Amino acid sequence: MKKIITIIVTLMLFTSTASAQTMYLKDSAWSYTSKRIIPENMMAVYGKGEAVEVIKTKTEQKMAWLPKTRMYYYSEQKQKICLVEKNGVKAWILRSDLTTKKPQYTYKVKNCYRKLTIRKGGKIYDSPKGTKTVLTEELTVYTIGQTNYWYKFYHEGEVYFISKKSSDIISNEKSAFPKILLDGVSDSCIDRVKHQYSLIPQKIRNDIAIKAIVVSNWKGEEETIAGVVCLGHNEIWIRDDKNSQLEYALLHEIGHIYNWNHSVYHVDVVNDMDNLNLSEYHRQTDEYFAEGLELYVRQYAMLKSTAPNLFNYYDGA
Repeated sequence: MKKIITIIVTLMLFTSTASAQTMYLKDSAWSYTSKRIIPENMMAVYGKGEAVEVIKTKTEQKMAWLPKTRMYYYSEQKQKICLVEKNGVKAWILRSDLTTKKPQYTYKVKNCYRKLTIRKGGKIYDSPKGTKTVLTEELTVYTIGQTNYWYKFYHEGEVYFISKKSSDIISNEKSAFPKILLDGVSDSCIDRVKHQYSLIPQKIRNDIAIKAIVVSNWKGEEETIAGVVCLGHNEIWIRDDKNSQLEYALLHEIGHIYNWNHSVYHVDVVNDMDNLNLSEYHRQTDEYFAEGLELYVRQYAMLKSTAPNLFNYYDGA
């Protein structure tokens, strides 16, 4: 189960643009579900050079973590953030991640969910026609988007692309998802669930079995709960409303299923807890391990350097 953490709010300043403007990602970066640019609200990952439509730009006070209270608060420092729209879904992204300078090769990404197996020695790129990486072993990935000629996928904390015509793709099939059920929420939640699920690497998927993911506005239910697992039915219920978006809790709840199915907890993994800025709630052993999966998927480099035992628990799956 994942709960919503209290945020201390102070005055926010803003400026807005009159109309949408096309901008481009300087490098791969995340968008966020709200103006609170904090890890819990990471929403979708963009690729280097990817074009986005900026609806407006705001100046906001930065969120900062206060270890003593284990809560976020608005600091006196300010930053610019942009409201962008992609495939009909709006999100916030740091202005510092964007540029108005048009790259030599520009592209827009549409939703796409395929399962690809790429051969050892295969070539993948940090952007279409960008820097090449040669694989040292066979790799199975799940796409999160496509252009006319390229597939986009997420692997070990980075966005990569591979040509749709590449002979390095030895298997290409439709991605499989748990049944996605909606209860009082927008149809856009289907793609948002698929995006989050497609971030999960194959080795983690081998140890989870989820029959259904229910996204609900949870009217009349406890307002502090963001997600819960129904173990008897292998179902996950996720909240999506003004208090919490599904991205906040989906990977966390999948982490619960992974850990209940996977193995016993090791003391050295728990010892990494003090290296992470976790709330008291997430310092409970079960919640800590579930949160670990979300960190492994969306903050791969940070977890690897900060909590290596917890990182290895998932990386050696």
